[in-house]
Amino acid sequence: MRIVSNINDFVLEKGIGNEVILKEYKGWDRDLVIPSILGITTIQNGCFRNNDFIRSIVIPEGVDWILEYAFSGCTKLETVILPDSIIEIGTSAFMNCVSLDFINLENVVSINAEAFRNCLRLGSVNLPEIKFIQDNAFRGCSSLERVILPYYKSVQISFDSFSDTAFFENALKDSTDGNVYSCNHLLSGHFCHTPLCKIKDGTIDIAEEAFSGNEHISNVILPVESLQKIGRNAFAECKNLKHILLVKPQEPLVRLTVKVMFGDAAPTLAYPAPAPARTLTPAEVLTVYVPLLYALAAKEAVDRIHARAIIMAMIFFIVLVFFIAILLFKCCGCG
Repeated sequence: MRIVSNINDFVLEKGIGNEVILKEYKGWDRDLVIPSILGITTIQNGCFRNNDFIRSIVIPEGVDWILEYAFSGCTKLETVILPDSIIEIGTSAFMNCVSLDFINLENVVSINAEAFRNCLRLGSVNLPEIKFIQDNAFRGCSSLERVILPYYKSVQISFDSFSDTAFFENALKDSTDGNVYSCNHLLSGHFCHTPLCKIKDGTIDIAEEAFSGNEHISNVILPVESLQKIGRNAFAECKNLKHILLVKPQEPLVRLTVKVMFGDAAPTLAYPAPAPARTLTPAEVLTVYVPLLYALAAKEAVDRIHARAIIMAMIFFIVLVFFIAILLFKCCGCG
């Protein structure tokens, strides 16, 4: 049974509304249990930073946010018990906690950049409720072999969130096409070295910058029936990318609204896949696929299409007014 730590060892600050912020811990407990009676909702940035004696910590129900660097550099910290109320882990919150081998993340929704970077002993993470995983969140967790992401829900994830982990290396070894997946989430396409890249059926999202800078791919086939989200800059600077092929164009594509920049050159969108592929006309793009174009092509290309459509609409309007004027003139003449 864990002994609750002395409430006098905690320095609190009243926040906005009902927010209670833990600013500092002044005690010396190795196995720390934060008293729930304190009513803490937020752990302040840097609160336990570089603490070299805490071995374990139990965070009470009601805490929903751990801010940046809160436990960074706690080299002796092995176990963290989070409450069900926790939803967000701040930037670098547990970075360089080299002894950390257990933390329950089942209720966490958002993990910010470098939150667990270089947690060398962390072996597995279960993230069934996760929606956002930012840059380098688990990078350098060399022992991390098991990662569980939501199976049916898309996740906004960065391609390097799991770089330099055993999990990523094993997934790459098991890949037959160079693409790295976790369940039905595409994490990275940087190792795809073939001109035709077919995203596997059932994939529901593509990570941010997943293929950025890949100069090998020229055609990409998307699994339209399952795909829900394409991350920011997913195909940025893919200089040889010519076509995005849609397996079966349908309504879910209209909900893709994340902008992905290519630079000056924008690939064409075509369907069906693999052949014959028909390039979409500007009118089709405007009426159905503008959101997809924002996701796959350069914003500049979208702007050009919009400008062209506006000019065409103006010309049509002028011609229409001209013909109406002629008809009115003839009618008046006849009268």
